[in-house]
Amino acid sequence: MNEDNDRPRSIVVKLQTTRKRDEILAAVSKFNKNNQDDKLNTSSLGYGGKRSPVYVSEHLSPYN
Repeated sequence: MNEDNDRPRSIVVKLQTTRKRDEILAAVSKFNKNNQDDKLNTSSLGYGGKRSPVYVSEHLSPYN
């Protein structure tokens, strides 16, 4: 990991079922639609410090 890079690290999660994956993706989408001005971020997850957006994606880029 490059210590000079301010970009947060990616977290890869492998879920046991596709149903759980679909539930999480739907919940994130619903949260972001209901909170247009304050979408999912580190503060809404209870993390202190710098407030950063949280992105949830089903697909990984070739880099990841």
